[in-house]
Amino acid sequence: MSKGLFEFNPTFVLTVGLCPTLAVTTSLKSALAIGVAVIAVLTCSNAIIAASWRGPAGGLGFTVAMILMSSVRERLAHADTPEPLKGMPIAFVCTSMMAMAFLGFSGMI
Repeated sequence: MSKGLFEFNPTFVLTVGLCPTLAVTTSLKSALAIGVAVIAVLTCSNAIIAASWRGPAGGLGFTVAMILMSSVRERLAHADTPEPLKGMPIAFVCTSMMAMAFLGFSGMI
């Protein structure tokens, strides 16, 4: 089996890509070995990407949102707002507007 994976495998020799290799594979063992290798690579690469990029970026985004909301609340405390909107109602309005603004960034990365 190791000869089929490393010595006589056209993927390692010619690096032509995976789809043509799977299309012309005639033995079940080779197809299973290639399929397991692809699944292992995709799983490991997705885990590495999630651990290195999405986690810290999510924390950074949450921190930015909290800082922005804090500054908005501070400015609202000194602003001349109508009596029915003072306190939580105006905070909910500002939060919903900030959520819509952040929604515009959802497909950028």
